[in-house]
Amino acid sequence: MQRSRKNNFTRHVIYITELLFVYALEQVLASRLGFCGLYMFLVIPIFVSIALFERENTGMFFGLLAGVLMDYGYGSGIGINAVLFCIVGYFLGMISNYVLRANILTEILVSAFLILIVYSFGTFFSVWDIGIFASVWKENFWRNLLASTSAFVPAFYFNRVISYKFGGDEEVVD
Repeated sequence: MQRSRKNNFTRHVIYITELLFVYALEQVLASRLGFCGLYMFLVIPIFVSIALFERENTGMFFGLLAGVLMDYGYGSGIGINAVLFCIVGYFLGMISNYVLRANILTEILVSAFLILIVYSFGTFFSVWDIGIFASVWKENFWRNLLASTSAFVPAFYFNRVISYKFGGDEEVVD
């Protein structure tokens, strides 16, 4: 029992450190790649892969943490990402434990869908005009999504190794 608590604590510390590191990297890349209109969403694939390998409450906690980081990074006090990711983290933890197995396809689809939602909300609330929103979304979304896909596979396999190594839910993992 003591080893299990130690493994859980170690696993959660690694996840928190990973989220904070990737958040810092995302902010640095945003300032470096901003001149060409490119933005890489790196926190979302990390959050999705963590939520797929953990249970509901842990997925909800890391969704809340990822959402707060993203809201802080965008400079918005609304908290819509925190609420959205909290709900998605809970459902991902529940679905991956009871309905489907965590695999790379699930991670890619959920990450792409969340990037679509976050990008759409962020773009619309920054321009407030549907015509400008459509043109900005059409021109920039696909480039940002393709740039963000570089984080999908490494995030999944890194968190899979952490889950195996430190006693995550063995039933969840392929």
